[in-house]
Amino acid sequence: YCDTSNRKACLLVIFLLERRPAFCAGMLYFCNSCNFQCEYCPTQLHDGSLGWHDTQKYVDVIEKICKHYQSQDKIVNFEFIGGEVTVLPGFIKILEKVKEYNGHNIIFTNGSRTVNWWSKAKYLIDDLVISYHPQSMDEDSLIEIAEEIKDTVYTSYQLAGVKEYLPRLELLAER
Repeated sequence: YCDTSNRKACLLVIFLLERRPAFCAGMLYFCNSCNFQCEYCPTQLHDGSLGWHDTQKYVDVIEKICKHYQSQDKIVNFEFIGGEVTVLPGFIKILEKVKEYNGHNIIFTNGSRTVNWWSKAKYLIDDLVISYHPQSMDEDSLIEIAEEIKDTVYTSYQLAGVKEYLPRLELLAER
């Protein structure tokens, strides 16, 4: 599914890998808007030239996919990628829709949302990949988030290895 009705917004759904009989997986690329502008990241991945759709459009697409696979007794694993998906207005509603169909939410994020946001979202997330960017986020914020979600969400951390930050990243990895 690729919605091309609005040339300034993007919703690309890449489906589906049917790995196990009861599961299927799909990747949802929402946009290229990001609240960070890391020097090593290509501009087209964060310049916002492909904006957001209305939240309801995402919810409707997810519901359509879930209903289709539910009729086949399958659970859908959604991987949310693109820009920074957690800053999408109404993103919690999208996660709730997936859970309504017993689906799994897998999020790729820069972890920039507040601890308060993560305390609400953590019950809706099954797997989380946080890419830590030392040029844009302080270490203490990452540690606070890690403490908030550690008992609820399976999380992987990727540390962006910018040369001048390597000694700090080594210390952070030990924390």
